[in-house]
This record gives sequence, C-alpha cells and structure tokens, in this order.
Amino acid sequence: RRSTRASDSERPDGFVGLTSGRPGIPSSGSHGRVVQRQGNQWRPIAPPAKPPPGKPATNTKFDHTYDEGDAFDDVSAYALDVDNESQVMPGGGVALTDEQMAKLDKFWSANGVKSATQRKNLVKTAFTRGLYRDPERLIERIVELEDSLWRAVNIQDIDMGVLVGRFPRVLYFEPDFLVEKLRLMRDLLPGVNLRRVIERNPQILSMDATCTLPAKMRELSVLLPHTDVIRLIELHPKVLSINVGGKVAENLANLKALMKTAGVVETAVELMVAYSPRLLTSDVTGTIRRRLEQIEKVSPGTFRRYSDKPATLARLLCASERTIDRIAYLRRMRSEDVVAEGKVSSEASTAEAGSSSSSVVDFEVVSGGSFGGGFGG
Repeated sequence: RRSTRASDSERPDGFVGLTSGRPGIPSSGSHGRVVQRQGNQWRPIAPPAKPPPGKPATNTKFDHTYDEGDAFDDVSAYALDVDNESQVMPGGGVALTDEQMAKLDKFWSANGVKSATQRKNLVKTAFTRGLYRDPERLIERIVELEDSLWRAVNIQDIDMGVLVGRFPRVLYFEPDFLVEKLRLMRDLLPGVNLRRVIERNPQILSMDATCTLPAKMRELSVLLPHTDVIRLIELHPKVLSINVGGKVAENLANLKALMKTAGVVETAVELMVAYSPRLLTSDVTGTIRRRLEQIEKVSPGTFRRYSDKPATLARLLCASERTIDRIAYLRRMRSEDVVAEGKVSSEASTAEAGSSSSSVVDFEVVSGGSFGGGFGG
C-alpha cells in the first residue's frame, strides 16, 4: 500500500522542517535544527543574529519562535544549584540564598515581569514551590500557556510577564482544561477583547465558567438593570473577583446614598457606574467620600451643577489629587481675573465722573458657575 506521507524526493524547494541530527532526514523533534530543502539537499537555516556585545537586544524576552532548545540554552545561566543538606528545610521548602534569589529576579525581569513587587512575590513563591525554582520548566509552562491561549480563542501578543506576575498560579493549569474554559468565556462574553480582560484580571482563568461566572453576571444585571454588564466587565474585569452580592452591592448602595446628599438621583448614579466601573470596587465610605468633600471644598456646588452629567461626575470622583489641585488653581486664577476687571472698571468710571473721589464697584467673584462649565463637559 502506498504511503500518504510525501517522500524526501517529493519535498518542494523551500520546504522548511526540523532535523534531529540524522543527515537528510527531517524529524518532528522540538530540539532539532531548522532546515530548508534546496534541490536534493537539506541545508540548515541560520538562527537569528545576536546583538553585538554590549548592546541589549530590542526585545528582552526570550524568543521561543525559533527553537525551544535556544531558550533552554539561555535559561541555563539562571539554573539554581540547591544543596539538599543545607538548604532544604525540615518542614518543607527551600531556603534560597541571596545569590539564588538574585538569579530568579533577573530571570523574571528577562521574561517581562516589570513590577519589582511581582518579581519579589514570584521569588518568595520559589521557597515553597519547586516549579518556580526551575527556570527550564518555567519556560516550558510559559510557552505551553501561550500556546493554549492561542489554540482556544486565538489570543495573540498577550503580555505573559503581566499575566504570570499578577497570577503566578496560572502556570499550573492544564492546557486542555484551560482551552475549554476560554471557549466557554468567549460564549459568555461575546465581542469582548479577552486578551485585555485576562491581562487586567488573570484570576478570571480560575473561575468556574459554567456556574460562578454566569452567576456573577446575573447578580450584576439585577443590581444594574439599565447597564450593559458585558461592557462593564470589559472595562473593569476586577469586579468579577469581588463578592457581587455582598461587597459590590454594598458599595453601590453607599454610593447612591452619598450622591443623594449632593443632589444626584439614583438613575444618574447607575450611569456613573457604567462610565467608571471602578466605583463598584472602590472604598466609597472612605476614599470616594473624601474625594467628594475635597472637590466641594475647592469648588462649592460642583456636584449639584453637574448632576445631569454622570460621565463628568464619575471622572471627578476618580480624579487624582493633582486634578483637584488643578481645579483649585484655576478657580484662584479666575477669581484674580474678576478682581482685576473690577479694578479697571472702577478706575474708568472715576475718571469719567470726575466728581467722585472714590467709587464702589459691584461685582461678584464667580463661585464655579462659568468656570465649572469648562471642566470635563
């Protein structure tokens, strides 16, 4: 019976394959050299050029697209030599030395974990988890995870450093299980950019997509009946990591009560949440209340003036201290301009009358009316 597999002589020119070291015979091994057919011979393809000594590479992360064997050669510099007699602790775990912790920190930095806090947490995890002490296995898991994201829902160019740094446990997930979960999430969140959602809140990968996630979405729909819940989750995925029926509902009730004192109705509060879902997970009785008081102090009556502009109210409550300082500065400048205009008109009227030695000018220092209309409208 004729084999359906093409023979070596039937391969077209330019065909690319892998070889395991046996001349002229391609192989599917993951650690072979990349070769290309030219005429009757297989010629090796040169690996990507390395940057000159002293010049950093343009991409600091390891390139796994050429050959995993090259990646393993690179991570060999980060391998840890653990002494079982002196470093293994009786209750379990390993006491890493300063040199070994520095190696792991450099390894994670080279693989895209930019946050020093996240790298410190990953190094701390290595004390008790053997996987995080083995750079070679870590590279295998990272490549496997990246492949699973692509196979499931075609997620490309995801920042693996951010993903692993924020949720290290993601490296333990089984590929097939992860693929199935991601496909269920795609059905639950149609049209959502899953790459951004996963980067912002990788813990979503640990949720039960058949029970927990749909239940949270139903609870959000009850709390916010006039809001697009799917869009809200895309803007602020962290809301899924918080007890919706408990903490989120409590924050929403506190926000409605707080804004009621400022003359904002409940329907406007729901629109504020739709524009800025961060309000659902913020400290309403602490941070948000203080922010409102600070803005009212520098610009009295601001929230009543903007009660019909929920998007502006949401931006104000989520503003930084620098923004509040800017509001105070602009109000002060506006007041100085009004005072200057009053002095000029006073001098002009005095010169024209000629009979009055002093003139009282009647003007009002604007307390936010004309100024406020230009902010965030």
